[in-house]
Amino acid sequence: MGQLGTKSLFAILLGLASLAALGDQTLPPDVARFVQRRDLCDHFRGEEPYDAERREFLNKSMREFCIGTDAELATLKRKYKDKSDVMAKLAEYEAAIEPR
Repeated sequence: MGQLGTKSLFAILLGLASLAALGDQTLPPDVARFVQRRDLCDHFRGEEPYDAERREFLNKSMREFCIGTDAELATLKRKYKDKSDVMAKLAEYEAAIEPR
């Protein structure tokens, strides 16, 4: 992974996701946590696996941040179905990204 280790990269990405979530201060905590996790998931899903080490890193990252988000999104949509601001945020995410 070069000079920037995996743990350092995760710390940086989590920090950036936290900063991005500050703009969503009105979101309930469970939704804000989902947004952070899913944004990291979507980031890694869009990255190029240009060699074996990178492919392994991306696969590990996607397992960490993506698994379970389809069900979590569905649960949050049911929980907040009457909250239009929350539903608008949740509508930004694809309903099914995990392999079946």
